Amino acid sequence: MDTTLTGVCQEAVQTKGTKVVAAELGVNSNVFGNELNSFNDRNKLGADMVYPIMKTCDDDSPLHFLAQLRGGVFIKLPKANPDSPVDIASIKVVKEFGELMATYGEALSDGTISRQDLKNILKEGYESVEAIMSMLKLVETMEGGK
Repeated sequence: MDTTLTGVCQEAVQTKGTKVVAAELGVNSNVFGNELNSFNDRNKLGADMVYPIMKTCDDDSPLHFLAQLRGGVFIKLPKANPDSPVDIASIKVVKEFGELMATYGEALSDGTISRQDLKNILKEGYESVEAIMSMLKLVETMEGGK
């Protein structure tokens, strides 16, 4: 992975080609190419171009790069279908995991984990695992459904 946001955007653009992406964005391909060139001191890629590049190239690597720099991760959420059993199960997984983390956070607030804290953390943890396994079992039953 590149070490600059411009470099990451340049890699994203290379999948389709600079001229193709420039045309789709409605910008001059020579100027655009210069903006993506990290060795060019005259033209710099503007921050407002990052999202259009990502959208045009269908590439989230700039967000992954920025999240990593900030010590985080970028997770693209799937499009939800409120009638889908998998989506309902996924929501339960997130809920259960949130409860686990809240319980864990409360337990750590005083710097120690008591027996009761441990019991509560394990209960919430097992409920999270159960929700995940239920969702995975549901997904397994959908195999070949298309």
